[in-house]
Amino acid sequence: MKTAKQLLIDGLKAMGADGLCYPDMDCGCSIADLCPIEGCINLDECRPARWIAPDSPDADQEMLEDFPEGYFVLVEE
Repeated sequence: MKTAKQLLIDGLKAMGADGLCYPDMDCGCSIADLCPIEGCINLDECRPARWIAPDSPDADQEMLEDFPEGYFVLVEE
């Protein structure tokens, strides 16, 4: 039987998400490292997100000023 974490990962992958993002807190985590900080997850606030790498054609230069290594954007529903 799959764990709750694996069910979450499978669901995120199925919708094309790379991880989770909590927009009001400017935080995000990848599927490979979900909730890296103890107690950081609030499933009521986290949303599916897609990773934007600095060299991506979709990268927003203003966002890269704050997050030069890349950033998450919400997956449009």
